[in-house]
Formats: sequence, structure tokens, C-alpha cells
Amino acid sequence: MNDFFTAGSITAGYGRQIILNGLNFTLSDGEITGILGSNGCGKSTLMKAIIHDIPYKGCFTLDGRILSEIKGRKLGSMISYVPQKSGISISMPVTDVVMMGFNPDMHLLQNYSVVQFDKAYEAMKIAGVYELRDRDYLSLSEGQKQLCIMARTIVEDARLLLLDEPESALDFRHRYELISLLKRMVTPKRAALICLHDTNLALRLCDNILLMRDGRIEDSIRPAADSYEVVYNALSKIYGNITLIETAGNYVMSWGCNDTSGHMYDAGTVYDEYMASGKKHLIVTGAIGSGKTTLLRDILKETGINMPGLITKAISENCVAIYDNVSGNVGIIGKYMGGDGRTNKMQTVRSGFDNVAIPAIKRALSDEKCKYFVMDEIGYLEQSHDGFKEALLNLWDSKCVMAVVRGQHIPFLDDIKNRDDVFVINMDGDKL
Repeated sequence: MNDFFTAGSITAGYGRQIILNGLNFTLSDGEITGILGSNGCGKSTLMKAIIHDIPYKGCFTLDGRILSEIKGRKLGSMISYVPQKSGISISMPVTDVVMMGFNPDMHLLQNYSVVQFDKAYEAMKIAGVYELRDRDYLSLSEGQKQLCIMARTIVEDARLLLLDEPESALDFRHRYELISLLKRMVTPKRAALICLHDTNLALRLCDNILLMRDGRIEDSIRPAADSYEVVYNALSKIYGNITLIETAGNYVMSWGCNDTSGHMYDAGTVYDEYMASGKKHLIVTGAIGSGKTTLLRDILKETGINMPGLITKAISENCVAIYDNVSGNVGIIGKYMGGDGRTNKMQTVRSGFDNVAIPAIKRALSDEKCKYFVMDEIGYLEQSHDGFKEALLNLWDSKCVMAVVRGQHIPFLDDIKNRDDVFVINMDGDKL
């Protein structure tokens, strides 16, 4: 541990309104530090003070140097700032946006070198936006814009990374890609300070978390090292009545109460638990009417799989196996597969398995772009077709399987519930 960056007695605000009131903290290099707190507590104001965007009293230091003594382009080469909005309002290719990361070290009218372009292309590949390099930046979604700015941040190669709510425009899948990207960027002699609204993202991403209230640091936690009681008490100071779950060495927080199984069944929180577990596959089980299918559908939305029309059709009509290779690269088998959901279900499933499910599974297995395979009420398949388990195990090895299985189809659960790569949510609240 070292004081790579320090904030000493920082007071700042806007006009006569004081937002930061004697704030003190330190950052260690090689670490990601998150800032959590309610709106108006001073998170963004702190960022603006660090980059000299607003006046302040007190002292910031970076690697022993007093920041108030460093001006302009030199400060820009030491600190990289990613705001909530990029501020870019003119049309330009994505490549040009990323190349701007070299500007603090460039002379007036100096041309970019081949080496710099190569570094920019590599940064875009790391950030996952290389395929967008020739697109007009203004034509991108807000999430894509944020990832482009992250590529520019990689190019800047600054000592201190400041990110103001980088997750605000990203869906769940891209948020966890952001985790991986930041962990690669923050190395010895470099640190990151990130303002976040997503508490669970902070608990999973950050080495250290500062909890702000009324312009001061109320408390701090180290999620990987601190006890449950320490983390719970610190978060409660900021958020009041919370529920905190520890799963697979990670904490997941929500407001209010949880059920008897310790799970909280809003899709975002369940997805956080699933991601925190590090497991590949997700199984949702429970009795009729417990909300299994609804939860799975909502989790798909949270993952960024943009296919609400397809999943709704597969569920509401109880009729079809849909294989889709455009919207999210997902294979889907809807329950009953060809039946009306009321008569001769088993015969319908036997026919549907041969004529619809098997072709869908084969297409998924042969297509590298298909990453997910989603199944609704797969217990019917197990009961009606001997080849189901073999087909499922083939999928298991190569795809991420998300499935619903009714609680009474326990033979299937007995085979999978103890596997190391399966995360099971039981909507009935009983331990499996």
C-alpha cells in the first residue's frame, strides 16, 4: 500500500455553494477505487476539481507531485478523464476520436505517426470497437461512444484514470466487459478513480470503495478483504435498509428484504449474483406460476441480448423453437414446441424435439457466433425423449445455457445442480 494519489482537505463547489467540505483520501497504485454515494454528494464535483475544471482549496498530489503546480497539456498527459458525456458534437470517424488521446504529447500541426495509428487500432481492439473505426462517432449508441472513449483512454496512457459513471450508458453485458478492460489497464504506477451508481458493479470491480455523503468520505471498504459485517455496516450508512448477500467470494447488494433462500428476484440482482458466481450456465427452477419464465426473459434483457420480440413469441405462444443468428446470436427452444399447450403435450414434444429442437441445437453447435442457448420448461424434453441429455451435454460444453425447468422435474436437476459450472435459482425459496 502506498499514497500514489492524495486528496488533502479538499473544499470545492460552485459559486457560494460548497459541495466538497474538507474531503480527505488516498489511492494506491495498481488499484481501482470506486466512489459510491447518492446524487449530489459530490462525486462529479471531485472529478472536476482534480482536473482543475473548477477552483478548489486543499491539495491533490500524484506520485509526490502537487497537481496545482502542473498546468495544461502536462496535466493532461498525467490524468485521463472520462466524463459521463464525451462533449464531442461534430462528425468525425471513430479512429479520429481515439487518436485524440495522443494530443497532449503532440506539437501544433504535427502529424500522427504510423506507430501511433497502430497503437490506436490495438486500443480499439482491446475496447471492442475496432469494427466501428470508420463509423461516424455521432452515429453510435451512447454505449458504443463510451467504449470509444475508453479506447482513447488506453491511448493516453495516463498515470491516473478518472471515470465519471462509465456504466451509465452500458447494458449489463458491456458493464462486465468494462470490468475486464479496466483491470487490464490498471497496472503498477497507475491507478483508477471511478464514480459509480451501480453498487454491485463497484463491489465486483473495485479494490477499494469510498462512500461519500454530504461532500465527505463517510467510510471506505475493501470488498475482497473486509468481513461481511464491515461491508454491510458501511453500505448501510449510505443506503439505509439493505440486503447483502455473499456468493462465490463476492458481495451483492439490494434494498429491502430477500426470500428464505437468500436470493432476490429482480433480474438485475439475479444477474449480478450469476456473474459474481463465475459460473457458466444459469438454471431457473420452481413451481407453476412462480415466475421462472418471466425472470429468465428479464435476465436476457439485462444481458444485452436485444430480442424481446423473439423471446416473447416463444413464451406467449407456447409453440415454437426459434433459432436466431442475428439478434444476439441466441438459440431458443420454447416450451411444448409445436403444441397448443393444452392437449397431448408429450406427443407434441416428441415430435417437436425431432423436427425442431434437434435442428436448432445442431445449428447452434455448428455456428461459432451463437454464444447462448435458451430453453423454457426443458423438463418436458427429459421426460419425453431419451436423446435430450446427450444433446444438452453437447451444448453444455460449447455454449452458455440458460434454462427454465419446473421444480418437479427433479431427475434433471439431480444431474446438474451439483456441477461446478451451474448457477441455480429456485423460485420456491427452498434449497436444492
